[in-house]
Amino acid sequence: MTGYPDNSFNPEQKIPRVQVIVSLVTGLNLKTSASPEQVLSVYKDADKIPQWAREKVAIATANNLVVNHPEPALFNPNQEASRAEVATMIHQALVKTGKLPSIKSKYVVGQQ
Repeated sequence: MTGYPDNSFNPEQKIPRVQVIVSLVTGLNLKTSASPEQVLSVYKDADKIPQWAREKVAIATANNLVVNHPEPALFNPNQEASRAEVATMIHQALVKTGKLPSIKSKYVVGQQ
């Protein structure tokens, strides 16, 4: 994990959901072949996802890393991430890497 472009890390700063997702996708070096705009169309608030994060959020969505509760169709990118949200997204990252079994949930965006 790296910090901001100015090399600061800000460990006490609250973290928005979008930054959690971007960090996970970057750390896992995930990719997708789907168009970001096509993938992001599952979110009612896709227009609120910052331009710099759109591709990474699409990759996370395509790889089942995004967990949205109580409304799966709302990403809420700028909302402060709760401990539960971070834990569920890390869980999904561990599922993706084969370290944990998948748990079926209607809140995992894109899960079949």
